[in-house]
Order: sequence, then structure tokens, then C-alpha cells
Amino acid sequence: MFRAISRVIFTSAALAVLAACQPAPDPLVGSPSAALNVAAAQMKSAGTLPEQINLQRVNAGLPLLTRDSRLTAAAEAHALDMATMGTLTHIGSTGYTVGTRVRLQGYCYNVVSENIASGWKTVALVVRGWMDSPGHRANILNSQVSEYGVGRAGDYWVMIYGDPRPGDCSLF
Repeated sequence: MFRAISRVIFTSAALAVLAACQPAPDPLVGSPSAALNVAAAQMKSAGTLPEQINLQRVNAGLPLLTRDSRLTAAAEAHALDMATMGTLTHIGSTGYTVGTRVRLQGYCYNVVSENIASGWKTVALVVRGWMDSPGHRANILNSQVSEYGVGRAGDYWVMIYGDPRPGDCSLF
């Protein structure tokens, strides 16, 4: 009989411990505020550079930037150029600046700017570095830009921001 009572006590104690390990019900699950909290948390943990830059813009009350393939081509080419040269520079091996590089891709603009970085291994470090730099921060939070392009080659990062304008943007 002692064994039977011991088993009942042990079983009851084990069930109580297991019940304590279960998470408490969340009263906000399914509510609109819970959905917004989940969406905000997902944006904060997003891994891509454009997502993180757009998060900075949203936090500042600015509209999201959209990707432009011509800006992306210019950014990718410049990142590869810097990696090949082993130098962090806004002037490429051809002597061209960002304005010329994007026009060569067929992108006409009212405003164009460029952020570059080297040596940072993660998106979070790049974004923190740029947001801590007044000039880079100004590029990110410029209300006059609406599009972006991103390029990365190794530890060389490039993000170009632009506001397109229609028309001929030929150089020569």
C-alpha cells in the first residue's frame, strides 16, 4: 500500500512540474496589436540590408525605398571593383563617381547618393556604422530618394539611393 501511495504522490508531483513548464497563455494572441508586434519584431530581425535600411526610414517616418535593377547593377559593379582593387573609395578604377556609374546603367536621376563600407561582416554592423555617421545617415534618411540598389563583394558593401527622372541620361 505504501508503494501505491508513493506512486500517486510521485505521479501528481511530476504532473505539477510538467504543467509549470508550459508557457502561460498569451492574452494578446490573435489580437490586432499582437499581429503588429509580430510584424515589428520580424522587421527588426530581418537580415537583408534593404530591409534594415527601410526599417530606419520607417522609424523616421519616411516611405520605403524600392529596388531598381539599374542602381543594383551599378552597386554590384562598384562593390566588385573595390574588392578587386582592395580599396574603399567612391571613385572607381575607371575614375567614375556614382553619378556617372548609374547613368552608364541607364538611370537618369534628380538625386543620387552612395554609401560604401568595408570590413564589416554583418548587415547589422554596416547599418550601425552608417547610422552613426552623419553623412551616411543623411543619405539613408533623405526624403528625396525613392529607390535603391545594393551590391556586396566579400566585405565591400555598396548601397546607392536615387530619385529617377525621365529622359535621356547619356553621358557622351
